Amino acid sequence: MLGAAAYGLGLLAVDETRDTLRFALNRYGQCVKEGLQQANTDFAKSLVREWDNKRRTTGPPIESMTDGQMVEIPNAELNALLDPITLRSRSLPLRGKQN
Repeated sequence: MLGAAAYGLGLLAVDETRDTLRFALNRYGQCVKEGLQQANTDFAKSLVREWDNKRRTTGPPIESMTDGQMVEIPNAELNALLDPITLRSRSLPLRGKQN
């Protein structure tokens, strides 16, 4: 659904959708990117290039990583989310524990 929405917005090619598409690319990544690539407009291509450049400069070098190294990224994020200190700092309830 996200890819189809990105495709439609990419075909419309109006600047009013740029911020929404940037957010979607950053949040949902590949499916939004694929939708924009299928739209194949200069507008959509520019957003994909911008997102790829940002990912390359701010993200891990996934092109040169092994599968094991890639798995560590979501594992580390999940562990941080499940850490009781992180949960308390975000004011989320701890299951089975009293604060």
